[in-house]
Amino acid sequence: MAFDPELPGCFDGHLVFAASEPERDQAFAWLAELRSKGAVWAEVEAQIDAYLRERAPGVFFVIEQVDRAWRMLGT
Repeated sequence: MAFDPELPGCFDGHLVFAASEPERDQAFAWLAELRSKGAVWAEVEAQIDAYLRERAPGVFFVIEQVDRAWRMLGT
């Protein structure tokens, strides 16, 4: 699956979503852009899932990172 070029900047070196300020800023900008384009959550989740699975973390780690993004989207 293809993902937005902004997505990798949302993760730190340990693949944690929005772990520190630079990644949080990128994540908020990316999520806001997707929201303005009318993207649905399933599209956001699919991009995060595909990005992380290509890098081989465990399934529970992927779920945690998707949850972090979900919580950011709600703020």
